[in-house]
Order: sequence, then C-alpha cells, then structure tokens
Amino acid sequence: MFNWIKKQKHNDSERARSRPAEPEPQFRPAMLPPRRSEVPPPPTVSARSKPISETGDSGGLPQDHEIFLEHLTNTFGQEETILRHESPDGGRAVTVFVYRNFPNPGMITGVTYGLSLYDYPDWRLSRPELVVSVGSSDPAWAFAAAYFAANFRGKRRFCYGDVFTTDTPLAEDTQMDGFLVFAQSVVKQEQASIQLSRHKVHLSQLYPIYRSELELYSEIGLERFWKHPGFRSWDVGRSPIVA
Repeated sequence: MFNWIKKQKHNDSERARSRPAEPEPQFRPAMLPPRRSEVPPPPTVSARSKPISETGDSGGLPQDHEIFLEHLTNTFGQEETILRHESPDGGRAVTVFVYRNFPNPGMITGVTYGLSLYDYPDWRLSRPELVVSVGSSDPAWAFAAAYFAANFRGKRRFCYGDVFTTDTPLAEDTQMDGFLVFAQSVVKQEQASIQLSRHKVHLSQLYPIYRSELELYSEIGLERFWKHPGFRSWDVGRSPIVA
C-alpha cells in the first residue's frame, strides 16, 4: 500500500540535493490510501490485544502502553475494535482504538497510540495522541487519524491550528478532505492527559474540514474559523464555509 510513499520519498530526496532548501508551506497536503472500496479493509487485531510492548525491563511496573490502555478503558469504556496503520518508514505501527456511540449515540470515536512514541523538538512538556469523533458509523474516520499519525510523526508538531489535507474524501460518507487540529472536546479536561513513565501524553482532536476552506481559514485565523456559525465540528455532511 505504501510503495508509492517510499518511491516519492526517494524522488524527493534526489530533487532536494539539486536545489536549495525551500521554506515549509503553511499547509502541507497529504494523501490517504486508496478508498476502502478499492482495497481490503484495514487489518484488525482482537478487541483485547494491546500495542507492541516497550523494550526493556519494567521491574514489574506497568509499561506505558498498559497505562495508556487502562486510561482509555476507564475514560471511553470498552473499545469495539482496534485498527493498526503500519509506519511507512518501517517504525512501529500506530494503533487506533475505536468506540461506537461515544460520546453520543450515532457517533464514532477513535483514539491513537503511537504518535507520541516519536520525538519532536517542540514536545517538551507533553506529547500528543489524536482523537477523532464525528457523527458517523464508518471506522475509516478512526483509520484516517492513524494514517496521519503514522505518516507525519517526527515531522509535524500536531499542534493546535495545524491542518492536514488529502486528495480524496476522508471516508465514504463525506466529501470533507482535511483535518484541523485543536483542543479535544469529547472528555473532561482532567481525562485528556495521561502520565506515562517516560513522558506525559495529551489528547488533541482532529476536526474534519474542506480543503476549499483553507483560504478563509488562513485569512480569519483559528479562533474566528472555530466560532463561525457554519462550522459544526462533528457534522461530516455540513456544507463548506465560503465566507
């Protein structure tokens, strides 16, 4: 599935040697894998399986993935399933836990584990994991969160206001093709951070948007865009905001 990503990275490296470095664009586009109707469903593991164990002797204490999973269970309840997205650079896969009818009936929520395992210079006090929660029954929304985490960890900050876009809709029940990163809105604030043995993790949320809205977003900024009457953070069928 990711052969095209590896090939593109090789081509980009060759071109980078032949020209001066360019400033990073404000919005870096990304592509999802082919639509789920064109490929087999993403691989799943059993509902009680856990992410790959950390290496090293824990001295009998709970390891970070065990602490994280226990926090998710206490906060979100029993996950329906767990999906994994392999890392294109050969690193550890990103796991996403999928919950139905949370926080409200008719919604699907996904929480990643794997983004925070990579270092990033700005992550000094806390590291992010991603939440996506929308009015849908399609697990592709959760899988999309794992995709962005796997492909951009160590490269992007995933801070409030960051935008990730695709060349195709995020799921089959929407025409939306981007995510805006902002503060989570599905659990109590005290439940949105987890102290692990090596670092603290906080939950940041991905909110679906349209690529066509990026010009307006750039003009009016995060706060005004967020408060725009046409922006409904959970609605995957809303119309694009034009002004």
